[in-house]
Amino acid sequence: MKKLKVVLWLIIIGSVGMVMYQNRDFFLARQSLGIDLISTQYQSPALPNAILFIAFFLFGWLIAYLFSLAERFKAGKTIKRLQHTVRSQQNDIDIMKKDVAALKPQIGAAGAKPPAQTQTDADTASP
Repeated sequence: MKKLKVVLWLIIIGSVGMVMYQNRDFFLARQSLGIDLISTQYQSPALPNAILFIAFFLFGWLIAYLFSLAERFKAGKTIKRLQHTVRSQQNDIDIMKKDVAALKPQIGAAGAKPPAQTQTDADTASP
């Protein structure tokens, strides 16, 4: 699957490169952008279209990253809260295991016989 992703990205990059190479006259043509506000006007210097395409792509990528930050922070808080819950529940489980182990009869070394019956148990067991 990893090799398939690499091949797919190589095909995409190759296709974009081929389109840019075959249309290099368009991408190398210089354009200037202007903005006309009520009080002022701004005219950018003439830049190749390829630079404008890359700049707008990076600007869009930055905006998408900034909009996803809020979701990342929420997910991080949720993960921390859930990890705290897991730790507290694991501590409770450990305490309960210790309680269960303390209630079980203690058997000495491996292979040792269980404790002998008491006298009252032996009297009731005989016919």
